[in-house]
Amino acid sequence: MERSKTSGRADDNEETIKSRIKTFHSETEPVIEYYRKFGKVAEINGDESIDNVYKAVKRSIKPNMVFFWGPPAVGKSTVAKIIANKTNYHYIDYEEFGK
Repeated sequence: MERSKTSGRADDNEETIKSRIKTFHSETEPVIEYYRKFGKVAEINGDESIDNVYKAVKRSIKPNMVFFWGPPAVGKSTVAKIIANKTNYHYIDYEEFGK
């Protein structure tokens, strides 16, 4: 309601806020619960500093593993090593790993 004092938006009112909350519970929460079963939901404390929230969001969407697949001698290893160095991932050579 505080925002409505300066926003100039006609929909910043108690009725609209209640409607948005009702819609969240009826339409969004079931989607969240569906994806939570698969470990695809990250809970981030938005009360933290902007930097901490940004870092938490970045961590939550960063992939756990990246694969490069293709024929020999096309530069996969070179690209993978560069990405590993820039992202702090670990480079694992499949051919060496399988020995």
